[in-house]
Amino acid sequence: MKEIKRTSALLFILLLFYPLAAQETDFSGKWELNPEKTQLGELPEIILEISQTEAVIHYRKTVKESRNEWVTQMSFSTDGKEGTYTDSRGYQLKCSCAFRDGHLIVSYQSRQRRKGKWVILNIEEVHSLSADGKTLSIAHSEKWDDKGGKWPKPMVFDKLTPDAEAVQMRMRKSE
Repeated sequence: MKEIKRTSALLFILLLFYPLAAQETDFSGKWELNPEKTQLGELPEIILEISQTEAVIHYRKTVKESRNEWVTQMSFSTDGKEGTYTDSRGYQLKCSCAFRDGHLIVSYQSRQRRKGKWVILNIEEVHSLSADGKTLSIAHSEKWDDKGGKWPKPMVFDKLTPDAEAVQMRMRKSE
């Protein structure tokens, strides 16, 4: 009987503190896609801005191509509850996030054209930080209808320091 009580108490303590331990990794920051490290061919400029608190993660992705710019903003509850966001075309789509083994798992839907028809993609992106916190890697997979796949290599982002952000702003203004 004592062993059951001891095991129950230990299990209770683990369950109480596990969510806090899972969030030890802080993904907050402004991140810029590094095409050389990513090695996935021609990708547009991508900037991620992540703001993380104990209860909420605010996630903003800006994708810039030569003629277009798309901004996606999502706010996630860190307890894994499903929410919604509005995409650039005004559609309400599902999104959620969770922490698993020191990784941030972002799951969301995206409405895109595939082979001439509009489909809803179910996307999962596994975010991993380098030990020094300066590099963010994202493994991307997607599914739609009965199809899907995983990108062969992760996208790699460098954390922008305040000095690097100032240089980047000056470069954009001169364009």
